[in-house]
Amino acid sequence: MAYSIAIHSGHNSNVCFFTSNQIIEVIAEEKFSNIKDDNSFPKQSIEYLKKKYSIDILENVIFCSKRFWIHKHNKELFTGPPTTRIFFKSLENIINFAKIRLGYNSYLNKRSLLNGINFFKNNFHIKVKKFSSMDHHKCHAFSAYGFLCNLNNKYLSIVIDGQGDGKSTSISLIDGNSYELLSFSNWYNSLGELYSATTKALGFKKLQHEYKIMGLAAYSEEKYFSKIYKNIFKKLMYLDQNTGVPKSKISSRDFEKYLLSKFKGFRFDSIAGALQKTVEDLVMNTFEYWKNKYPDLKIIYSGGVVMNVKINKLLSEKFGDDIIFMPSGGDESLSIGAASYFISQNHTSIKLPKLTYYGPSFETSKIMDALSKTNNYSFDIICEGKKNSIDEAANLISKGEILCRYSGATEWGARSLGNRAILADPSNFDSFNKVNNYIKMRDFWMPFAPTILFEYKDKYLYFYGEQNNQYMVNAFDSTEEGQQKLKAAIHSKDKTVRAQILKQDDNPGYYNLIKQFYEISGIPALLNTSLNVHGYPLVSSPEQLLFTLENSQLDYCLINDEILIKKVLINRK
Repeated sequence: MAYSIAIHSGHNSNVCFFTSNQIIEVIAEEKFSNIKDDNSFPKQSIEYLKKKYSIDILENVIFCSKRFWIHKHNKELFTGPPTTRIFFKSLENIINFAKIRLGYNSYLNKRSLLNGINFFKNNFHIKVKKFSSMDHHKCHAFSAYGFLCNLNNKYLSIVIDGQGDGKSTSISLIDGNSYELLSFSNWYNSLGELYSATTKALGFKKLQHEYKIMGLAAYSEEKYFSKIYKNIFKKLMYLDQNTGVPKSKISSRDFEKYLLSKFKGFRFDSIAGALQKTVEDLVMNTFEYWKNKYPDLKIIYSGGVVMNVKINKLLSEKFGDDIIFMPSGGDESLSIGAASYFISQNHTSIKLPKLTYYGPSFETSKIMDALSKTNNYSFDIICEGKKNSIDEAANLISKGEILCRYSGATEWGARSLGNRAILADPSNFDSFNKVNNYIKMRDFWMPFAPTILFEYKDKYLYFYGEQNNQYMVNAFDSTEEGQQKLKAAIHSKDKTVRAQILKQDDNPGYYNLIKQFYEISGIPALLNTSLNVHGYPLVSSPEQLLFTLENSQLDYCLINDEILIKKVLINRK
């Protein structure tokens, strides 16, 4: 069988392993380094795939950028040939025009690809038939297209992120393997960078903590943040009516410095509220602009800004199922996009794993062997067999215990969808306190999320569309019953819920666990948060599971739905 890989080296480096019509596995470098959003070249990921699938020859190696970047644990070591730094937009427009006419960008792209080829050949003993590279935003567009869409149909793609290959917003038409770029914002007009710069200006980690600002924003009210909205953010960015994409009045590079000079004297929750309102308005205006131009086409939406579930909620309310959201649309999706584009050359559909279970899986014996390599705890089997283990796990949760589920293939992307999950009773607010204080240690305003069985979703939530609800990529208003039964897994201020809606076919073992909990408690849902210690990536390997169990107060773990174990401290005299 002919295998290929797509490589993203940069923020949240990852590799997609695929054939001519099937995506087999997607793995991020953070799963090996245990460094969240690791941006080093995904060498360990490639070595893992090489060993697992006995790879000695590859049909294609695709780099998910026109520039080849090498990093080592968040420190940049090497880039392709640098572009000229431009300080004035008028001058940049002139020089960019000259570069295009002279073929300078094409030259840089070829040099960068050559650097990538040489690096790969020097580090991996794998024969490669063809090397190529693909534009960052084109990768984003095709990630959603290949992941979610019928490849026989035509779609309008909207990508909004920080920036990649010089773009920060792009609008395109996709039809089969045809890609037509309609409009774009340059990197210095970045809506995503506005959110990231504000995140950093408020003292949080850029490219990691934007979700905290989104959660905080709901605690402010427009009467308190209107001055910031009108006098700072609204004056900074606007929608260009000629191009239909966001533009800024200063370069994105200067956002942080500018915002720090303006924020003095304002409450941080009011700043968050004003930022969220600004970005909501600009995204909504962008979608309305292009939907008016192409009213008959569905829109596929990707890029890092798609992770803002509150914006997605507004888009769903306005456009319903005419918008299709990429489940985890940051740079972790780039390799999927490159693979999808190559598959679409010859096929009208792509074979994919269920939901986002794209990562490694491990046999129970190997997991238990890894857990035995600790001097501080024993891990005692308290239940064996699938039915017995699931029944006892549901029983423990109903009694207020917190447990983790480590089962099957690792989720790709930012969300736990049940296979690497910390689970608790969503109706008991003590669950929130236990999970937060003893395991996750998140900021007090940040909510957890539930998984709800598909058959009962309308009891708890209001919906404006049916697609994508299984990926935790959207937020929903809750019913009165939902506010009672999901009190530990709901935003305590605005009562919205970032839910995973689960069908039995998507994950039978996880479904059966929730169903058993429902039979005990009358609640067809569980609180579900990612299995990791705060600041670390979602657990993948058994060694990362051991690290998490040793560094948290998690006591119970359901492994492959086959055994239920309990962590016991070894007493030493």
